[in-house]
Amino acid sequence: ILVHFGEYLSAQWFRNWSLFGTPSFLLVAGLSFHVLSESAKRKGEGVSVRAFKRAIFLYLLQAAQSIVLNGNIDDIYTCETLMIAGHAQLLLGMVHNFQASILTLFGAIILGVTGAVRDEFMDIDEYWRVNAEGGSVSFEPLTEDVELEDIFHFHVVDGLFPLFPYAAFPILGLAIGKLIYGTVDQAESRSRNLKVLAM
Repeated sequence: ILVHFGEYLSAQWFRNWSLFGTPSFLLVAGLSFHVLSESAKRKGEGVSVRAFKRAIFLYLLQAAQSIVLNGNIDDIYTCETLMIAGHAQLLLGMVHNFQASILTLFGAIILGVTGAVRDEFMDIDEYWRVNAEGGSVSFEPLTEDVELEDIFHFHVVDGLFPLFPYAAFPILGLAIGKLIYGTVDQAESRSRNLKVLAM
């Protein structure tokens, strides 16, 4: 969450750099999910239940941020960063038992088909008002009379950070976490080995 707010504020001064913020945030979310899920397993807690609770927390946090900063809840419709992070928690809760190789394949498939999916289903003119002023272009979401189908479009292909392609990043982050840390016991063993080596 701290990474997200850093990225959000950096957009005011470093617009191009901030484009890397959400993918980085989601990669870190996937990596940390692995560490937390292994810890939950050791304590006998349900990983999927914990992921569901974290998703609800992120959805509520996105709503609060949208109300405080914008005076509305449009960020929920348009799938802002914390919304896609909430979706990521639900997704990771379903796939956390898969091997790193399978997760990497899933992430690659999502990235690979994103172009075709968005070419087929994306409709900028239907969901966004384009404002071209002073040589720059901005997009204002058309959130009047929003229906369930509109929300589905925003979150899958037409939003700020839709599932295609952004669902790939937390999945790849989870794969990286599995490759780097393994299980909690393996991670602690590696940590001890590094300390011995350092001494």
